[in-house]
Parts: sequence; C-alpha cells; structure tokens
Amino acid sequence: MKNIKLKKQFIFASPRLLLTLIGLLVSSFLWGQVPEGVNYQAIARDANGNIIPNQSISLRMSILENSINGNLVYEESHFVSTDDLGQFSIQIGQGTASQGVFANVNWGASSKFLQVEMDVNGGSNFSLMGSNELVSVPYALFAKTANFADSSANPGPAGPQGQTGAVGPQGQTGAVGPQGQTGAAGPQGQTGAVGPQGQTGAVGPQGQTGAVGPQGQTGAVGPQGLTGAAGPQGQTGAAGPQGQTGAAGPQGQTGAVGPQGPVGPLVAGSTNQTLRHNGTSWVADSTLLNTSQGVAINLSNSLPGNSALLDVSADDKGILIPRMNTSQRDNISNPANGLIVYNTDDDCINYFTTTWKNICGSDSAVQIGVGGNSNPGSVGSGRVFLAAKSLVEGHHYSRSFNCILMENGELKCMGYDGDYVHGAGTSNFEKYTPQTIGVCDSVKSFVTAYANIWMLTEKGDVFATGYNGHGQLGNGSTGSIYTVAKVNNLTDVSKIAGSGGVDHANCACALKSDSTLSCWGYNGYGQMGNGTNNNSLNPTSITTLSEVLDMQLAGGNYASGCAWLADSTMWCWGYNGYGQLGNGNNSNQSSPVQVQGLTGPFVKVVSAANRSYHTRCVLKEDGTVWCWGSDEFGQLGNGTPNQNRNTPVQVLGINNAVDIVAAGGRYGSFYAVLSDSTVRSWGYNGRGQLGNGTTIHQPAPINPGLSGVKKMAGGGSSTYHTFCALKTDGTVMCNGYNGYGQIGNGNTTNATTPTQVLGIWKAKDIAITGNTYGAFSMVILEDGRVKTWGYNGNGNLGTGNTNHYYVPTFIRNLND
Repeated sequence: MKNIKLKKQFIFASPRLLLTLIGLLVSSFLWGQVPEGVNYQAIARDANGNIIPNQSISLRMSILENSINGNLVYEESHFVSTDDLGQFSIQIGQGTASQGVFANVNWGASSKFLQVEMDVNGGSNFSLMGSNELVSVPYALFAKTANFADSSANPGPAGPQGQTGAVGPQGQTGAVGPQGQTGAAGPQGQTGAVGPQGQTGAVGPQGQTGAVGPQGQTGAVGPQGLTGAAGPQGQTGAAGPQGQTGAAGPQGQTGAVGPQGPVGPLVAGSTNQTLRHNGTSWVADSTLLNTSQGVAINLSNSLPGNSALLDVSADDKGILIPRMNTSQRDNISNPANGLIVYNTDDDCINYFTTTWKNICGSDSAVQIGVGGNSNPGSVGSGRVFLAAKSLVEGHHYSRSFNCILMENGELKCMGYDGDYVHGAGTSNFEKYTPQTIGVCDSVKSFVTAYANIWMLTEKGDVFATGYNGHGQLGNGSTGSIYTVAKVNNLTDVSKIAGSGGVDHANCACALKSDSTLSCWGYNGYGQMGNGTNNNSLNPTSITTLSEVLDMQLAGGNYASGCAWLADSTMWCWGYNGYGQLGNGNNSNQSSPVQVQGLTGPFVKVVSAANRSYHTRCVLKEDGTVWCWGSDEFGQLGNGTPNQNRNTPVQVLGINNAVDIVAAGGRYGSFYAVLSDSTVRSWGYNGRGQLGNGTTIHQPAPINPGLSGVKKMAGGGSSTYHTFCALKTDGTVMCNGYNGYGQIGNGNTTNATTPTQVLGIWKAKDIAITGNTYGAFSMVILEDGRVKTWGYNGNGNLGTGNTNHYYVPTFIRNLND
C-alpha cells in the first residue's frame, strides 16, 4: 500500500497533558479501494514533558468545517493504551461515531479542522488538547468525492504512439513515514565516566512579592535597654568668702620632764615562736620555722615536711590565694607553669600548664551535641550533649529548657519545667541553674521533644520524663508520672530518637543491638510503623524491617521516620503530606515504604520540619546530598523553588560533603560542610541565614565564604533561626536571626554574613537549639568549661537569671 502523510506536525497541550503528533496518514490499498480512515499516532506527556507510559486513555476526535469554531461534521471516540514510550496509534474514521458518517465527509468542499480531546483516566471527562487545520487534504479521500469528465461518448481511433518524453526532474523526497515500534532493548552498556560538573545556572528572577498576610499577634515585650550614659558633671559653684584668721594665742611654758618609768616584763615564749599582737598585747604563740629543708607555719611548733618548701598547718583556717576574674587572669604576663589563682567567673581554682585549666573538671564537658536525632562525633574520652526544645502553650507562647550530659553520666537540665519534664517530682516551671535528672544508671545519650526527655543508659535501658497523654513514656499507661519512668520491654538499645510538637503528640523509637526497631507513643499518622494508627503505650516492633543500621525521626505532631538498612536501601513511614517519605506519592503510610531512586551507603539524615511542612535531606558516603518533600523556599537545592517532590532529587554542585545540618522548620535552611572545610548553603534566607550578605532565598547552593570550618550547627524555629560555624582555630562565626543576641557579638542586629562571636577563642564543640523566639547556643572550651548565649526567657541558659545574653557567659553551678 502507499501512504500519503500530512506534512504538518501538530503539538496539542493542556495544563495536565501534552500530545505530540507523530504522524497523520491516509492509506490507499493496492486494489484501489478508497480508504475510510486516517492513521493518527502521538505521544502522551505530562505537564513537565515526561512521557505517560503504559496507561489507558480515551480520545474524542472531531472534524470541523471552515474554522476551529465551525460546524461539527464528524465526531468519534477511541479507547487506547500507551506503550512503554507513552506512544499510541488510532485510525480516525474507525472509532465509535457519535456525530456524522466519516465516509460522507466532503473533503473538497471547504477547509477542514481536526479537534482532539482526551481523558487521561480513560473515561468520558474529556479535556481539549487543541484544534488545527488539515492543510494537506488526504488524496484518496478527496478523490472519492472529486468530479470527473464524462466518459459515456464513443472513443475515437487511437492516435500514433508519441515519442518518449524526456525524463522529468527528480521529485521531492516524500515525508518520513510513521515511527516504527521500538525494538527490544540491547544489553546494558558499561557506565561511562562521570562528566565534568556543569556550571551553576544563573539565579532566576525574583518572584513577585506575595500579598501581605494578616496582622500577627503583638510580640512579647523586648528586653530592657541599657541604662544611658551619665550626664556631664555640673559646674562647681563659686567659693564663699574666706573668713578672717583669728589672732594667735600666747605660747605656753614647757612642762617639766617626768620620772623614768619601770622596765616592762619580757614576753615569754618558746624557741622558733613568732610574736603577734592579739589586740591588747604582744604574745608569742605562732611558729614560723625557716630551716634548711623549708618553711613551716603552724601553731604546734612542728618542722616542715621533708618534701615541702612551705608547710602550712591549721585546723580552723585556710590559705587565701589571689582572687580575680577571667580577664584579669588572662592579663597576667608570662604565667609560670603551676601558677594558681581563684577565678571568680567560674568559682573555681585555675592553674597554668601551657594554658589555663580549672580543677573543677572531674565532671567537665568534653563533648557536645544537640538533643534529638543528631549523631555527634566523639571528642576526648568523655561526653556531654546539649539539648533544648520549644514548649508551646496557649497563643504560641514559647517556653524552653536545656540539658547537658556530663562525662560521669549525669544529665543536668535547666529552664522550663512544665509537665514535670525535669522528673523532679514537682513542676515549679522554671529552674535557673542546672538540676540533675534522677536516673539511677549512667546516661549514655538523650533526646528531647516538646515536653519529654528520653534517656539511654550505658546498660542499654531507656528512661523517660514528662507528658504521657499518648503513652510516650512507654510504661504501659497514659497517666502522669512526676519522676523518671523506665520504658517497658526494652533492653540492649543502641540508639533512641524522638519527635513531638505543640499538641503533646510525641513519639519515640529505639534501635536495638539486634538491628531491629521498636516505637511507642502517638500514632495518628502511622509513625509507629506497625501497620496501624493506634497509639502504642509500650514499645512495638516494626516487624517488616531488619538489619537496620541507623534511623531518624522528625516532624513534630506530623512525625515520620526513616531507617537505612545493610542492603543500602532506605525505608520511611508516617505522615506524608509533602512527600517526605520519598516513595512517589503523598499518602500517609503506617508501614515502611521504600524511598524511590535512592541507594546508599548513607551517612546522615536531617530534616527541617514544622507541623505538616517537612523537607528531608540525606548525605551519602559518596559525598552527594539528596532531598525531598517541601520546597517552598528552594529547600531541595535543585534550582527549582516551590516545586515539592515526593521522590529524592540531587542537590546541585555538591559531591564532596562530609556533614549536613538543617534548621527553620517550614522555613528550612540547609548547610553542607565540604571535605576542603568550606561550606555551601541553600533554602530560606529571610534573615541572612545563608550568610551571603543578602536576604534572598536560594534554590541552589551558594558559597558564604567560610573556610577552615570544623563543624556547623543551626537552631531556632520558623524564620527565627541562626547558624554558627566552629572553625579549626577554635573561634566561632554566626549569622542569621539575632533578636536576642544569638550572634554573640554584643548587639541584636541580624547578621547576613558570618560574624565572629566575642570571647570565644578555644572552643572544641558547639551546639544550637531554640524555640519560637530564636536560638540559643553553647560551646565547650578546651579546658572543659561551657559558655552560652542568646535567648534566656525561661532561665534555659543556666546563668541563675532570665536575662538574655548578647555575648557568651559561663553556666553557673554546672559541677555542683
């Protein structure tokens, strides 16, 4: 047969679907039968240009006269399925006709237009794809209705054979025929070498400013301003007149010399005793011995010890050494090793051995990390973790508490104590200095969430404090527990995680040494992962997961969890409104589902989550970062803001990351620390959180210009979050929100570029966390002391008061 192909190619589009017309042909069979159809072949694509493979669809094809709004001449419907390439074929004229007869269409009478409609679900809810004129009339169809000359007359005699004419010019090449079916796929070729990294595309134009939202509630009254400087000294008043000097009296006569008094008695004493005055007379009752072996000071006439240069003995007095603050101590010129002073800033004796150290460090802080789902690295031989979460009551009035884990296994907390979160048996709401949580065993790690603390002991048991309305204490009940409660049926636990929010809808999970997971608490969205939506008052196993290497739990009331396995797969469960489970849809899942298109090995998972908004990012061992979920401000880092994704996308331009951090909840900002100790940042930037000198959100990573970075930390909620970098030289640089002194530079002006924190030179670890009012930070210095600064409305800085601190200050009574 021969095919006559229309030369024009049509593309039909709708908001939901694209149709690319591959071929429109009329077939004429060898034996001359007039065709009754037009072959139509197209590819179905979605609005992003992606093909729609292997899906049943329905089409309605209409022939219109003279214009796209002309009379309907013919209409029919087809029900077809796309192939692996999204391709389908039909024959117009052979469908189910609903208007007219295809064979009666007069193709030569007027121009004809083809209108295409589609229902992607294969029903009859058709959407218009487009209409186009058929500018080349199918020959066979035209011939059927064309007029021919009358041939009824008798033919005349045949004329002589004419000479053969010259060969005519080569005709034009005919139109390309329809695409043949795709052949079977060949064997998979070897993976080619990775091409060079392309340049980062230019940042797109700034979108229009959205409409102004409703007036927010009036914020809390800010801190009292500093007392103004004293006014100038007033002028000294005029001196009064000098009085006259009186006349001198006459000189008196010199009196007679008195008689010589008797010689007084000598003071009795013993050898080596020294004299002292007791307020009435001189007595000899103390001993100062200066011998060849040393000096002794005592009341017993004892010789100095053989190894002592100075031997002081007493049973009712002590030695008072020089007392000074840290600044005065540091101003001592060329201190000798072994020099001792008493430091009034940290209430402790300091001694000098190359650097100043304190002797109160048997329980000093030697490692730091944020409570929750962090994985701090090991520093030194001991450990200390910092943790604090927002406690939100009516009208979003935020309250905070903070905890530190000491190297001897004590957990000390300070700040807000509502819901008995400190486990002290009373709920007195605020503790301004560190208080020990009463766990009988040594605590190994801990996590917090809203009004709960979960603690993992060195023995592998788990204890909890705080609110229990949904069974989050894991002790089999929902009753209030005013002290520390042991979580039931858990042993050999290696890691714990927790999540919660303003409605007390908290939950927790534990990873056991046998690589299985168990969870307990609130389960409204399937965050237990056990196939139900029922709260769990005791730990219940996620039976579908085994060989679990690590886990993460985040999202507040709308929590979701993820676990990565030994086979390099990742599985997630729970709330999924923004695609934070990464499985290709937005449906909540009460059992684990595999994250699509992502394979490990994995290093770390972080989240920026607040209520239902949730962006999740993962760092892989190959140094790349992948994100999915909410993308309102470019949090996914793939260059296309405000396009939520329910499967992972790769963050642009990062292939050598060694760590990632996140902060900000719905307004998430992210940092990656690279192998060369520089950083990259992306996402929300309304208060300078990305450190590039602007407040423009960034959908792709930018370089804020930091180098020599050892660790990044971020904290705070909503738009009120701050990031800090601990550098290899022991200094700290911060940027972002600074409403309560979170930058640590002595003022409250937001910092859009990294700014050095005052008074920190020898930090070895850092952590930041925060609440609705913003972050507060803590660093551990090389000598084991802890400094803190920022928001302190609930006494959460442990300074003994509720004053906000714009520069770092020491925590009080940490070692009591």
